Amino acid sequence: MAFLFLDNLMVNPQIENGHTDISNEIMEALAKTRIPGEARQVLDFILRKTYGWHKKSDFIPLSQFVIGTGLKKNTICRALKKLKDMNIIVTKKENTTISNYMFNKYYDKWKPLPKKRIVLKKENTVLKKENTVLKKETLKRNSLKETNQKNEKKDIVEFPEFDNQIKITKEEYQKLINKFGKDKAYKKLEGLYYYMGSKGKKYKSHYLTILCWERKDENTQRDNKKLGTKYADAGISKNLEDL
Repeated sequence: MAFLFLDNLMVNPQIENGHTDISNEIMEALAKTRIPGEARQVLDFILRKTYGWHKKSDFIPLSQFVIGTGLKKNTICRALKKLKDMNIIVTKKENTTISNYMFNKYYDKWKPLPKKRIVLKKENTVLKKENTVLKKETLKRNSLKETNQKNEKKDIVEFPEFDNQIKITKEEYQKLINKFGKDKAYKKLEGLYYYMGSKGKKYKSHYLTILCWERKDENTQRDNKKLGTKYADAGISKNLEDL
């Protein structure tokens, strides 16, 4: 007969000294169910305190779990919650602070944990390559964006007298000069600056805003001219400024 010596004590378990009756069907179901290590320790202790004493359930205080498993209380509480979530144990409290624990033998009602996905080295390599390509593309886009912003900044005509609030490119400013002349183009920019400051307005394109205002002025002048002609045809002498 083989003996195992532990801490100078002879360990020699015998069935006649006590054993836990668990059906082979349940043992096979447990073998097929992935249960985290600490949760399995707690489950084994519950089985020992119930089936080991030929009982279906038992009131077990946390202090006994600590002694029986060697785990800390917070670890035991997490393990018990895991077992309840998996529907492997059922707990009840009956007018006491100590819970009653029962093993759920109906293993078809258990909720096993999802299987861990094994990621192959080849998949990891592909993912790393994809991430590298994505990072390069992102850096390239950001670099191109910064370059465009720098080029746009270089192309902007600066007006310190307008607190650099007027944003217009050299090309747009030249178009205004060609259309209105340099002095009038400058005055229109000046008018836009004062209007924005007094009204708190902001415009996406200062160049297009000036052209839009010019179009409105032309329409107003044309309407006034038509109105003046109407009065003249009716024989009414009236200055447009008095309208």
